[in-house]
Amino acid sequence: MRFAQQLLDRDRMASIAKGESKHRARAASGRNRRPATLGVAIVLVATAGTGAAYYAGNPEDIPVEFAASSSEGASSSVASMNPENMRSEDDMSAWVHPDWQDSGLVPIEARVMRRDNGAHVLVASLYAGLDPVVVTEQHGDLAPQRVADLPRADVQGVDAYIVRLEPAQIVWQTGDIVVSMTCDCAMVTLETVAGTFPTNTEPGFFDRIANGLGELAGTLTGN
Repeated sequence: MRFAQQLLDRDRMASIAKGESKHRARAASGRNRRPATLGVAIVLVATAGTGAAYYAGNPEDIPVEFAASSSEGASSSVASMNPENMRSEDDMSAWVHPDWQDSGLVPIEARVMRRDNGAHVLVASLYAGLDPVVVTEQHGDLAPQRVADLPRADVQGVDAYIVRLEPAQIVWQTGDIVVSMTCDCAMVTLETVAGTFPTNTEPGFFDRIANGLGELAGTLTGN
């Protein structure tokens, strides 16, 4: 009501000022604050949009148990990959994987799963010699409080943690991806396999904004 009254008073003043000089008429009608208001609005919208994009691109905390819930009952299959697909940089561009030729590891198959919350998870299997190894990956941050009390695995250049010994399982963070690896084998086998995976740095401020814009665009378009 106060705002409406101000508008009415301003219009009344402008009407009265029609018979006055141009200088007084401008004084009566008040300054045009629309350009300044528009500029402030643009800054606020841009700031809010950047904050929303950064929040959307900020990886979620991933518990060490995430690999255990990648079964068919908890997820739906999005894509399947054979050994040839697993060797393709295009098909595996969103995930971390070893150099198959240099490592001597043999890819078997992989699936991209969609969890109930919409998160995508890679479940891949490979051979390390005669030992089958299962690798599970998900984009996010390894929750520090979940691994604070876990023993460290002996993997050079990587902060890997031993989840259990039988079957052997380790977990670590590389870039914005959490990797879990398990097999019915000796722990040293897993540590050796983990050492063949590349290590990436965590995404920076602008990387997370770019990722967030992609997430927001996907939400709006339904993709």
